[in-house]
Amino acid sequence: MGDTEKQIDDDILKSRQDVLRAKDIIPSTSSAPASQQKSADIPKLDLGKQIMAQHRKVTAVKRKSPGQPIAAKKAVAKPSVNLRVPEPPTASKYNPLIAEIVSRDIKRLYSGEILSV
Repeated sequence: MGDTEKQIDDDILKSRQDVLRAKDIIPSTSSAPASQQKSADIPKLDLGKQIMAQHRKVTAVKRKSPGQPIAAKKAVAKPSVNLRVPEPPTASKYNPLIAEIVSRDIKRLYSGEILSV
């Protein structure tokens, strides 16, 4: 087993040397000029921070000290709408005329005039 362990150790050392040699081949990111890095920077928009900052401002306005009374919320008056409710059909101006016709038909029905028709 001594030979296999030595071979593994040699392989590990060779791999380590390959990795160390790769540093010479691959250029580091810090070697780029500072002017190129500044032009490549993209401004970041942190929407979460902006929303939380606005929320803190609104909350700070609403916040009261313990001694101050809490102001009641102002109720917004809804605009009134003037709607005319139509009269129900039973309360029309033709009710007396309809009542007269119905009563006349009932009298004729009971007198037997309609049965002959």
